[in-house]
Parts: sequence; structure tokens; C-alpha cells
Amino acid sequence: MTETVAIVGQPDFAEAFRRAADAAGSAAAIDEYQEISALASKVAKAAPTYVLVHMGTPDAQLRGALDSLLSALAKQSIPASVLYTRLGDADIRKVIFGSALIDQALEVRSEADLADTFATVLEHLANLAWDANASSEVTEIGTVYVIGDADYRRARTRSLVSHNMGNFNADLRSAVARLKQFPLREELPWDPTDSLPNDRKLQRKDGRWDLDGDIGATPNLEAVMNAFSHSEARDRMKGILPVDSAWHEAWRSKPPLVLLLGESGTGKTLVAETIAELLSPKDGLRFVKVNSAGLTMRSFEHIVHGTAPKTWTGIDEAVVGQLSRAAHGVIFFDEIGDLQPDVQAALLTFLDDRLIRPTGVPPFPGFQHIIAATNRDLAEGANQQWFRNDLLARFTLRLEIPPLRDRTPRELRQLVDFVAQDPSLNPVGHDGRQAVTHITDSTLKAISTMQFRNGNFRELSDLVGDGIRTAMRRYSRVLEGRDLHLEDPHFRSDRDTNRILVDSVYLPEGAAEVQVRSDADLRLLASREGRTVVTDENGRSWVLPARTYYRTE
Repeated sequence: MTETVAIVGQPDFAEAFRRAADAAGSAAAIDEYQEISALASKVAKAAPTYVLVHMGTPDAQLRGALDSLLSALAKQSIPASVLYTRLGDADIRKVIFGSALIDQALEVRSEADLADTFATVLEHLANLAWDANASSEVTEIGTVYVIGDADYRRARTRSLVSHNMGNFNADLRSAVARLKQFPLREELPWDPTDSLPNDRKLQRKDGRWDLDGDIGATPNLEAVMNAFSHSEARDRMKGILPVDSAWHEAWRSKPPLVLLLGESGTGKTLVAETIAELLSPKDGLRFVKVNSAGLTMRSFEHIVHGTAPKTWTGIDEAVVGQLSRAAHGVIFFDEIGDLQPDVQAALLTFLDDRLIRPTGVPPFPGFQHIIAATNRDLAEGANQQWFRNDLLARFTLRLEIPPLRDRTPRELRQLVDFVAQDPSLNPVGHDGRQAVTHITDSTLKAISTMQFRNGNFRELSDLVGDGIRTAMRRYSRVLEGRDLHLEDPHFRSDRDTNRILVDSVYLPEGAAEVQVRSDADLRLLASREGRTVVTDENGRSWVLPARTYYRTE
């Protein structure tokens, strides 16, 4: 099929493009139009591959005609470049920043500008004409990691399963098996999303909230928290209602706590969501995420636990805390290693008895599974006393997620293909295909042999996503090496953040050298004395004295 360029402009403009096309060896057919309206009326019947418009210095009538043309092109996803002799404010707002399908919209101030513009149009036109059958050095996206009929979000769970993650998968299966001994109840005592019809209406009686209506109807969680002093509300908070004797028997003891360890971007949140999905009944995912790094003591009490009605001036209703939202489900404390010391103590209290304590409300059990995650070394934190050892000891199920550098190139090829199918990175067009459909074999190999040190899976996703966006700007369906921003890492991996790497350590004459039993002991010693720890090229760590001078080459 011959590619067609529709050109709107004066004859000399069309002739200049024709010469540029001939010089570039382009076989595209060129249709010339003197008026924008003439092209707009034909787009629906005979759609060109690309449209090139020279507006000159437009007036209001010409801008209106361009608006109609761009609307017609947008319906068929036809790219266009619009050139001006001089841009007006309306052109900047409506054309340059108003249409997603605009390839180029710019002022042409010289012959060199025009030549560069034509070269870009011809390159993009060639990309639009690319034929997958004509190339043998590309891989079709979706053939290495086949998602199948599942949606992308659900297919993410499969990315955790690989040969090199065998030990992790075994630990994960064991942990889930233990947690399933404490099943989440099928029928909830309330709707945690507060989305049910208000059949259990709230009534103010004697200055307090009360539940009214059919006792068999399930109320919203907010209604229960507002009416916490009502006998039915208390029974629902204690887990007495609805009646479920088998579930009560299973929860006579407390489920173990899960701690997910791993560098940034290894998928700790994905693992937590996967565990929650495996534990949740069929009615949907019961999962609440708490950002531990941003918690203060005040927000822990107010946002995590919640408050009774009228606790705060001007707030007549209860503030439902995150723990209450996660009751009979899974609560996930992300970045637990960044908890402030006083919040660590408050969390420890909750973990010991598992009672939710909204301000002004009698404590009640949450009947929930608890997962936490961090990219920090909490054992070292306990040694250095920035993380409570007794809090760490409460998490008896610990899962370490391996970083991408522990995966094989074959697995990384699969993950690259998986990421490239993400519809948020590689959108689906009107033709039902994703914007970028192939990746060159050399690019796939280059990515699969990289050392991801700045964010693991997140870094891989950003790399591929940026590459896809660059390829889309070229109107190319092929992700190539030139689309990727392959740079040396600017940050150190999480496992290296506590280490300063040096080429050599010089010991002056008469210096005493003491060998300690472990790296943790060495860091504890350095922390107590305010000293620096360095690691030499042989992997040995040293605590340096105060008068030490550092240098680079």
C-alpha cells in the first residue's frame, strides 16, 4: 500500500516537499490542496497517511478551517504537521498544546528550518509505512511473555514466578498457607467502602448517633463508627455479628505478621497485594495501604486509628481510620523502616493485642492480616537503635524479594516484553493495536543484560516506558536502541547505601587492627563512636579514625 501525504499550501511549498521526498528516495504519493476545507471534506472518504499544512500567518477564518480539519483527522488517528510564518496566541493554545495528534507545529523562519521539518516528516512517514514482515531482526511484543486473555494488572502476579525466584516462591507459598489458617470472613459486618444504600439510616437520639432500621441489613462502616455506643454497632465491631462460629473458632489466636524485604522497585507492594488477593474472599480485594514514612504520632492516632464523632471541633461525624477500613482484610504498612520512634512504640502496642483504638471509642479487634515492607536493613537498624528490636521480632514471617540483577537474561527478556504490553505505557489505538508493536532484537538483548541498580522493576518499567514514548514521537511501531536513555546509574542500590567503597586502606605504622565477628558488629561500633565505615576492593570493611583524609584520582 502506497503512503499518501496530503499537502495544503501554495504550489511552491508543495513543490519544495516533492523535491525533498525525491532526494530522500520516498515513494509516497503526494496530493496537493489549495484550501484546507477542500481536504477536510475528503478525509472521511480517502484518508491520507499524513497531512502537512502551511498556514502562513492565519486569520480567524483560516484557524476555523484548521480546527475542522484537525477534528476530522483525530477521528481516524491521522498525524499532521502545521507550519506557520508567524504564530499567534490562539495557535499556541489550540494547535501546539491542544491536539495530541500534532506531529510538528512550529514557525518556519528559514530555508534550513523548512528542510529540517521536511526531513522529520519523511522519517516519520517511513516509520508509518514500516512492514513487520519485511524485517527479520525484530520481536513482536507479546510473544515472549504471553499475557493471554487476562488483563495486565492480574497478569502482573505471574511476573513473580520464575526459576531464579524458586526459593522466594517456596517461602511465599508457605507464608500464604499459614495465613490461610485464619480465613477472612465471607460476610462482612459492614461495608468498608461506605457505598451501600443508606437503608440503615443514622438518627440523632439524645445527642448521639444511633442505628435505625432492619437489624438484618448491613450498614456502612461510617454508620457503625458513628453509632459505636449502640449495642448492635458494638456487636459488629467485636465480630459477634453476623454470626459465624467456624470463623470465630479459627481466630481464637492471632495470625503471624509478614515482613517483606527487598530493594526499591523489587515488587514489595505487588507481593503484598498478591497475598491480599489470595486471602480475600471472592467478593473482592480487601487491602488498605498505609504510608509509614509519612506518619507522625498525631496522624497515627487520627488517620490510622480514627476518632469518635465530635472529637474535633467542627467535625460532627466519626473519622474512620485505616485500621478500621482494613478490618476483616489486609493492612499493609509500607516503608516501615522509616517509622518515627514514637510511632514504632504505638505500632508495637497495636501489634501486641491487635486492638483498634479510635479516640473516644472502646478498643475493638480488627481480625486482619498485617503485612509490612521496607528496603532498609532492619536488623542493622536494631543494632544501631534506630529501629526497635522488639518491633522487628514481632514479624515472624519474613520474605526477601530478590533484585533484578539476580534474574537471568532470559527472564529479563520476558519481563521487558511484559512491561512493553502495559497499556498505560503502550496505549491501544483505534485499530486495536498498541502504539509500539515490535522491539529490535539488539534492543531486547541490550536491556536484558543491563544491571538495574536504581530501582529494579520500577527502573526497568521507566526505561521501557520512556523508550516507547520516544518511539511514538517518531511514529514508529518499533522500539529501537536509540529510543532508550541508557545512562550510567546516578544512584546506588539499596544494598550499597550503607557502604562507602574505596580502592585501598592505608594503616600507619603502629596502628592496632582489631577483627570483629560480623559486619553488623562493625557498624554498631562505628555508630556508637560516630565513625565512618568503608569497604575496600577485597570486600573487607573498616572503621576509620577521626583524622582520616579521603581523595579521588
